[in-house]
Amino acid sequence: MKIANSLCVMALLWSTASLFAVTEKGYSRFSRQRELMRKGEQYENLGRYKKAAKAYKKSGVYAIDNRTRATLLAREAECYAGAGRPYDAFAAYKRLLETYPLFVDYAKVMP
Repeated sequence: MKIANSLCVMALLWSTASLFAVTEKGYSRFSRQRELMRKGEQYENLGRYKKAAKAYKKSGVYAIDNRTRATLLAREAECYAGAGRPYDAFAAYKRLLETYPLFVDYAKVMP
């Protein structure tokens, strides 16, 4: 009886610890994504579009949902266009349209 109770307590502690670890990992991923997005916004406001595009691209890696990934990919494409890099902008727009067609603002992307 004591062994069964000990095993139940150990299993409960293990599941709580693993849940905490998963939660911490998710939050750090979200905070890293937000940090990189803010860095991209800062570069964009300074007119350093190539660096902004790279920051948005890195931020998209840490994004949790597809809507955020699509938004960051669109901003990446806009920054490449602003930096005078049409091939990179086209590649980003193409990836956006192929990967996230449900989250595209076609009025902005198609022209």
